[in-house]
Amino acid sequence: ALLRSGVVPMHCWMTDLFEKATFGTAILFATPLTGAYVVMRLVLPIAPSWGLQSIAMLSLITAVYASGMALVQPESRRFFCYLFLSNASLVLVGLELVTPLGLTGALCAWLSVGLSLTGFGITLRSIEARIGRVSLLDYHGLYEQMPMLAGFFLLTGMASIGFPATIGFIGMELLVEGVVAVYSIAGMAVVLTAAFNGIAIMLVYF
Repeated sequence: ALLRSGVVPMHCWMTDLFEKATFGTAILFATPLTGAYVVMRLVLPIAPSWGLQSIAMLSLITAVYASGMALVQPESRRFFCYLFLSNASLVLVGLELVTPLGLTGALCAWLSVGLSLTGFGITLRSIEARIGRVSLLDYHGLYEQMPMLAGFFLLTGMASIGFPATIGFIGMELLVEGVVAVYSIAGMAVVLTAAFNGIAIMLVYF
């Protein structure tokens, strides 16, 4: 389940998938969060508490690590992959809390991540279809040529990090509250992850 979810240190295949497969195939394979479903259906009912805590800790490390990596990526596909891994790991963190607030937040975040990051990926794919692979090292000036895609890029990107009035806001709010109620330090890590993801999205947008 951790391998399928791309949890550190078993995440390297995900970056290769996004780099070397077609972008549409990679999005369809990753965004349903099949690994989270496996954890919820097969692991949660039978795993001991230490097992759930271990998965939650690995997922939290993955979330912070992937959000930091998203800040420094030179290419759009790798940026999207690390953004996805960070958000998907936050869903796993909420699932492993096994509290009503944490589970509710994780399920809401699951829906929002699936919808918002699929939209974000489709927007990136549409840009790639017009200009090819997008380097994040240079300013391209694409807003003047495709203002509608730029708007969708910003909207779906903000939704993925739980910006107010977007689909991800409720899920992220519940997730933070659920994690803080159990482990205050882990709650700070979740907030840090969301901040890094937000900075990364705005850097790429500008």
